[in-house]
Amino acid sequence: MTLPVGTYTVEFSAYGYMPASFPGIAIAENVTTTLNVALDLAPSYTVYGKVFDPAAGWGLYAKITIDGYPGEPIWTDPATGNYSISLVAGQNYTFNAAAFSAGYLQSHSTPAC
Repeated sequence: MTLPVGTYTVEFSAYGYMPASFPGIAIAENVTTTLNVALDLAPSYTVYGKVFDPAAGWGLYAKITIDGYPGEPIWTDPATGNYSISLVAGQNYTFNAAAFSAGYLQSHSTPAC
């Protein structure tokens, strides 16, 4: 990117990593400035769950999308309905489960973080 000559604070952030800020980065005329940064991993935890039919008692094969999580949807185990996923701590997530079998409605859940 091209910036006017001056001094800047450069901030980096990415899901799963701690943000970093670097003040005092000088941009000079006709000079390329490079800043190599290694971000530290953010604390995370594993969420375990199960999508199941409470009346029948069996697990369901379901697709789970997670609001606030930038990754692809996850799927439950088709035999048990169990799932697990590692998520970054300190964020709110909403889980949306859609059973892959006919006759079931989509469900939403917001676990405590």
